[in-house]
Amino acid sequence: MARLLTVLLAMLLGAAAVFGADTRWSRASTEHFVVSGDAPAAVIGQLAARLESLRSVFLEALPRVNDRSLQRTFVIVFGSDRAFAPYRPAGVTVGGFAVHEPFMPCLVLRSDRADPAEDAFRTVVHEYVHVLADEPRMPLWLIEGMADYYSVTTLSRDRRRAAVGERIAPHVAQAQQWWVPLPQVLETPRTSPLANDESSMSFYAESWLLVHHLMRATPEKGSQIAKFIDRLSSGATEAPAFEQAIGPPAKVEVALRRYLGTLPLYGVERPVARSVEDAAARARPMTPAEVDATLARLSFHLRRDGEADARLEAAIGADASLAEAMVTIGMLRARQGRKAEALTSFRRVVALDPADLLAAYRLGLLALEGGQPAREPSFEEAYAALSRAAEGRSRLPPEPLATLGTLAGRIGRLSEAEPLLRQASGRDARQPATRLELANVCLRIGKFQEAREILSGLVAGSDSLVAPSARRCLEWLGLAEARARLRAELAAIAGLSDAGPDRAIARTGTFPSPPRLRTPGAGEERRLGLLDAVDCPGAEFIARVSTLDGAVSVSTASFAGVHLSSARDDVKGSLPCGVRQGREPVYVTWKGDHQLVAIEFLPEDLQPGRALPSSPSPCSAALPPSVYSSLGRREARPRTASSRRAVPQRAAGTFAVTCSTQFGTTTRPRRSTPGHSWSGCTKATPRPSGVSPPSAAMWDDTASDCGSAKAMRGTVARASPPAERIRVDMIRFTPSR
Repeated sequence: MARLLTVLLAMLLGAAAVFGADTRWSRASTEHFVVSGDAPAAVIGQLAARLESLRSVFLEALPRVNDRSLQRTFVIVFGSDRAFAPYRPAGVTVGGFAVHEPFMPCLVLRSDRADPAEDAFRTVVHEYVHVLADEPRMPLWLIEGMADYYSVTTLSRDRRRAAVGERIAPHVAQAQQWWVPLPQVLETPRTSPLANDESSMSFYAESWLLVHHLMRATPEKGSQIAKFIDRLSSGATEAPAFEQAIGPPAKVEVALRRYLGTLPLYGVERPVARSVEDAAARARPMTPAEVDATLARLSFHLRRDGEADARLEAAIGADASLAEAMVTIGMLRARQGRKAEALTSFRRVVALDPADLLAAYRLGLLALEGGQPAREPSFEEAYAALSRAAEGRSRLPPEPLATLGTLAGRIGRLSEAEPLLRQASGRDARQPATRLELANVCLRIGKFQEAREILSGLVAGSDSLVAPSARRCLEWLGLAEARARLRAELAAIAGLSDAGPDRAIARTGTFPSPPRLRTPGAGEERRLGLLDAVDCPGAEFIARVSTLDGAVSVSTASFAGVHLSSARDDVKGSLPCGVRQGREPVYVTWKGDHQLVAIEFLPEDLQPGRALPSSPSPCSAALPPSVYSSLGRREARPRTASSRRAVPQRAAGTFAVTCSTQFGTTTRPRRSTPGHSWSGCTKATPRPSGVSPPSAAMWDDTASDCGSAKAMRGTVARASPPAERIRVDMIRFTPSR
């Protein structure tokens, strides 16, 4: 039934694709952008060239660039409000917005709002700065402050020069009228759901002001921001990192308040390193399949899965070689938990376009999340695809770096895995899954101390997913150290200078189970050695073994009473008499006058000088697939609403009223009249000037809430207008869920 509905929806939407083609949808592609839309082709090309030129400015001007996108930035330009309206998210009042799926940036705007002076264009540039400066540990004030600072960057007519950091008048006015203490701004968490109230608007204004001050009014000219980011990336917490790199918040706040009155009006001019001419971004007509694929991608970002599914079916049905549709449907299937279909799609993308980094990265994650023994795709297939896609790229984001390093470790390429994982960990030092994989490599190449330090830190850390796996790896580390000692002793017995690499543990992720050994009894003695020969003079059985203490001969009159065990496939049952050509590693046990008690054959992979092939090890306890999938975890902040200055109008219904006073904060459910939405009360009187509640009844309810806030201190049980003893700091109305 679901399939039938999808097909019917695809048939209904098919006309839309043809309609898009009839209205001459165009596309312009540059090195870092794909701009598509039903706006005039000249507008499409000019926008692509302008964005590419701005990117070169940002690469030079940003304190730290960290572009984590795995695809070119996708820009959709609608030629009219009629075309734009069906895709406008709730709450967006300007003509542009951004939707961020991890690694797949997408910007949307109306062509009549594509002028640099328009809020819509500034919104799109603001969001693109987030793409370029997507440091996972940056606090919210720095994320938003930098994006606003660079959002008003303008290019000269010939695009040879740019003005960076112009004054944003609404921010100046907001900070002057409603100042929020700087510590409160700095402590706002990255995941904070900022609303359209005065405090949130002041947060944006003061974040921009702080960045503007650091970039323009300090001797360091923004270099302290880079130092701050470096400290965070190395694991420091925000408060001490801010004080060490920027200064004490109280002192910075004083300078900031002073700077607010002397803000320069114009930006700082700087040359454009790579100006792109319109001719270099000339738009071409799009096919109906490309139009469907473009709108499907936007629907995917907006989480309209049914619409995305239908358009993708139409696009692929019209053009089975359209890689952009294939990668989107692969991402959609992965989000829906349909891994087998996602795998099929990503494989097709890799075959169509081996340079598609996103498809290859997702293929790698599927390999690491898969189960043994029927793993699909194999580590080898995923490694080959991802290494091909990464070829020639000067700087990879930490997530594909970590995934490629992990895959290299799984197939025994430890010399490649180690530097890849070190690079990934260096770019995101607090990603526990990457550090776990690095420790896994270190314990296999003999860097035991470093492995122990990393694993001990992970066990003591707060990540509940990685800590149990780190404890398991600490057990493996103990086994690896024991194996190293055993192999070194056997190599010395064999007269070798070095035991060589331990091929049995050359692949990461699992560890061979240690052989079960007999516990020596009272009066018994056990030695490690190499079995040289078995002599059988008459009825006697004599085993000659080389040990570190020299040659040892042990004998027995009857082999029937000897304990014989073997962890080797080529030694089973009984021992033939004669010289042992292989000189197998054994533990030999005797008592009294070298009376043989036991011979225990150790695994073949411990044999000195034997170059065994690297193969998947028998697994004592593999790391859970959930640890592998955490390599792809990253914090995604939905960014569908871009207008932060407009206050949304609410319909009638039940609302939660949040009231903050000098006595505390309280939230209570209330009934509201249509259109009621206001915030920002600072007067001591219950009816601040300039703010008109829709009805006296609503105000009485609000006064009850404020009175309840006061009652939190036990002062009074209730307050009614015009009780001026209550200072109302903030009143917010939000729909009850």
